[in-house]
Amino acid sequence: MEKSTLHGRPVLLCADRQDWLEARKGLIGGSDAAACLGISPYKTPFKLYWYKKGVEFSDEETPEKAAGLDLEEHIGRRFVKESGLEIVRPPEWTIFLDPNNGWRGCTPDFLVLESGRLVGVLEAKAVRIWPRSWADHW
Repeated sequence: MEKSTLHGRPVLLCADRQDWLEARKGLIGGSDAAACLGISPYKTPFKLYWYKKGVEFSDEETPEKAAGLDLEEHIGRRFVKESGLEIVRPPEWTIFLDPNNGWRGCTPDFLVLESGRLVGVLEAKAVRIWPRSWADHW
């Protein structure tokens, strides 16, 4: 993993998924925030703690996860159409770091640009179409 900058923001450029997973152990990311607060339906604070300590847990593929990944591009195109802004994917396995708190990081789905300048990030989330609603967890 290599420290660098992208669009003027500090980043970690990881070589592959394993390197990315290892780097995430030293950070609190967007996926960890709900678990820290005890409100995640997917990860308890206990499980998050042990994951950060290096205990491996299976992260099996589910139909919901697969559908969400499949829909990211469509959601991104819809965002462009509605907002008039541009989006680009960050380089694979890149972690953006908070410049003021190095323990916070994120791997956004898209970077949002206006006239080539970074103005935000886009996390593409799809609403569950299965009987149990995602909103039931929050």
